Amino acid sequence: MIEKFQNIKDNRPWGYFKQFCENMPATVKIIVVNSNERLSLQSHEKREEFWLVVSGSGIAEVGDERREIKIDDEIIIPLKIKHRLTAGEGGIKIMEILINLI
Repeated sequence: MIEKFQNIKDNRPWGYFKQFCENMPATVKIIVVNSNERLSLQSHEKREEFWLVVSGSGIAEVGDERREIKIDDEIIIPLKIKHRLTAGEGGIKIMEILINLI
């Protein structure tokens, strides 16, 4: 089973992410968002997300809630809820676990 695990780095305009597995019951990523950059506002039809702030700080938008987040904060993003992550001055790094519900 170990061959299903991988380490892929994908550069993006806002920073990058590293993905460790995909299309299993869960996908695990480390997402790094550069200082004052943000991810697009999005929602998902077939998966929920869990974020754990590994370093830095920023703002998490989940549904109608917008809150400041820092190291060790945890965020749960339910199915079909719009969400976005914005990095603070020093950037932010999160571990993201995608729970596939299909």
